[in-house]
Parts: sequence; C-alpha cells; structure tokens
Amino acid sequence: MHGYSIPAADALDFARRLRRLAAANMLADIEVVADARRPLLTYAALVLEYIIRVAKPKTIVFSTFGVREGLLYSLLPQAERSEDGLICAAQTLNELLSRSARHAEELIDWTDRLVRVVKLRETEEDRRLRHAACARRGLSRRPPGIGGPARRVAGNTLQKPGPQADAGVRAQVG
Repeated sequence: MHGYSIPAADALDFARRLRRLAAANMLADIEVVADARRPLLTYAALVLEYIIRVAKPKTIVFSTFGVREGLLYSLLPQAERSEDGLICAAQTLNELLSRSARHAEELIDWTDRLVRVVKLRETEEDRRLRHAACARRGLSRRPPGIGGPARRVAGNTLQKPGPQADAGVRAQVG
C-alpha cells in the first residue's frame, strides 16, 4: 500500500461510496477491513473528502507512515531524527531481550573485519542490514524469563535478511 497513488477524483468517488455504504449500514460487508477498524471508515472517508475538496490535489499518495508517526517524529530532537530507526530498534531489542548484548557487538566487529579482510564489496545499505542482523542474532535464543509476547515482538520486529552466525562458533579474523 505504501507509495500507491490514485487520481484525486477516484479517491473522492471512493470516499463518497464508503459514506453511502455506511449510511446503508453495509460496512460489515467489507470483510478485508478488520472489525475494529470498520467503524472508523466513515470518519476516514469524511476526512479524505474534506482534504480533497479543500486542498484540491491532483493525486492522492498513500503512506504507511501515517499522520500520527509523522507528528511524533516531528517532536523528536534533531539528533534523534538523524538516527537510523532500524539500527536503533535492533540495538534496543538486543539490549532488552538477548542473553548477552555484548555478543551482538562482537559479531558486528567480527563481520566488519571479515568484510575488510576478504575484500567483500558491500554497499552502505548492505552494511546497515548486516549490522541489524547481527544485533538481532542474539534474540534467536530465548532469554531466561522472557517468553510469549516479548519473544514474538523480538522475533517479528527485525525480519531483515542478513548474515547469520552460530553463537557457538567463533573465529579470529585479522
């Protein structure tokens, strides 16, 4: 859905159609929308219709980073806004949920040396994802006393591909 765009006229038609469905008490028939969100469709349609009428955009572009996140982001100090969200999340989860937060740091250092020694070509994005994967690596084993929802959050938050290493295998790289 992120980045999807439609002409404003189509979005306006859609918003009006949603309002007609709501007036006919037919929102329950829209099964692809979660039950808890269906009552909000009417309000969303009204807001969308108002924005289109007032701002007169040509195109509507959808974003998964909604207004709430944008507002919260704008309230952060500049130093925090410049930090990498993926790396910060990986490091925080590693500190909170791994058996040894230090292991991730060691793994990052080890893979940095490996990339340098074998002269592996790596983009900044590759390096970023590798570092996040290293921080996430410590979360694959259940820390004592943490299970259930906390483990699911840790396991699902950073599902980025990257290098994996067995915690029991270590090697020295120049």
